[in-house]
Amino acid sequence: QHERWIDRSRQMPRTIYDWHHYLAVVQRKPGALRNGAPFADLPAGFRRLQDQILRRPGGDRDMVDILALVL
Repeated sequence: QHERWIDRSRQMPRTIYDWHHYLAVVQRKPGALRNGAPFADLPAGFRRLQDQILRRPGGDRDMVDILALVL
């Protein structure tokens, strides 16, 4: 269980997710990594790696395994 942050400093408030909290979910459902809101704001290095890995069959599972190493 965790809190969700809402950034109201902009004209359009946005919810800020911590992708670490959602890692257990994508380990069960790796396809959620592609379009899940918590993973839209991954650090730039992870985004570049994800762009490369997701082009391969089984890339979703591989990317989830890499992100799990961060924890």
